[in-house]
Amino acid sequence: MRVSYEWLKGMVDVPADPQGLITELVRTGTEVAAVERVGADITKVVTSQVIEKAPHPDSDHLYVCKMDVGGYNTDATGKSVPLQVVCGAQNFEQGDKTVTALIGATLPGGVTIKKGRLRGVDSCGMNCSSRELGLGEDQSGIMILPDDTPVGLDFTEWHNMSDTVIDCEITPNRPDCLSMVGMATEVSAVLDVDTHIELPRIQRESSEFGRAADLVDVRIADAALLARTQAEIEHRWGGTVTVFRNQNFLDIVPLGSSKGAGLRALVDLLTAVDGPYSGESIEIWSVGDSWNDIPMHRAAAHAVAMSDSPAEVTDACEATTVSVARLIDRVLAADSGRSR
Repeated sequence: MRVSYEWLKGMVDVPADPQGLITELVRTGTEVAAVERVGADITKVVTSQVIEKAPHPDSDHLYVCKMDVGGYNTDATGKSVPLQVVCGAQNFEQGDKTVTALIGATLPGGVTIKKGRLRGVDSCGMNCSSRELGLGEDQSGIMILPDDTPVGLDFTEWHNMSDTVIDCEITPNRPDCLSMVGMATEVSAVLDVDTHIELPRIQRESSEFGRAADLVDVRIADAALLARTQAEIEHRWGGTVTVFRNQNFLDIVPLGSSKGAGLRALVDLLTAVDGPYSGESIEIWSVGDSWNDIPMHRAAAHAVAMSDSPAEVTDACEATTVSVARLIDRVLAADSGRSR
């Protein structure tokens, strides 16, 4: 179980140094296989702002930029001063917020940033693209940050790239520890501290958008494709599932499960010794309109198909009806002396 230390901090109070927790986990029986420092390959990379952009005096595609990197570049009095960076990107303007690697910075792939001189102009860092930071493949230009990004912050911390991941070996008898919530609960017990776990709240379906079931409707309109799909499933998994075809979708249920099996189980439950109709005879009526209803019709004493049912369904029934309400009226109007 890979445990994010930063995520864990949001659920339970843990030591500032992850090693303190690691020691306690091992002491109480949770082995730690590895500890990974995420973002460790990126150092001295900060959020910045372009405060000046001027064409390079000896190039038609380079720019000499003055970058505000906050307290990472100061004069003898400790006052922040602009950092000069020569940049060849074409996608930025003066005032943009971006990401600057300082002299001595390390980037993914073992890259180290050194002071350079490009066509006679000193460059004291590098403005970075997403690809250079390991955040994607885009290298069409430097990474542009939102306008409200603070200047002079460690980029890995600002971008939540800095974390310690503890790889815990969870034994088979502790499945409760195979989640972040479970590990937070375990850590609270190990350290004898309270948790402050906030689980996601499930919101009620909004009447503004309607029911989720009404928004997503997956159907196979091609009858031939439906039949082929049914045959393929039965060929591959026929020993474990049963497939019932409907007008434009398939019901896939565990082997032996069906509406008929469910109906018989319900009757057995109702007429059991301790059931509400113990010792009585229950007369079962079924009504349905699709192929998956056929096992139910065969299990019922009286099977009725909807008038628009497929021929195979109608053939399995003794009668048809245009509405369930009309069928109920007909049953209730029949001889009141017959059994339930």
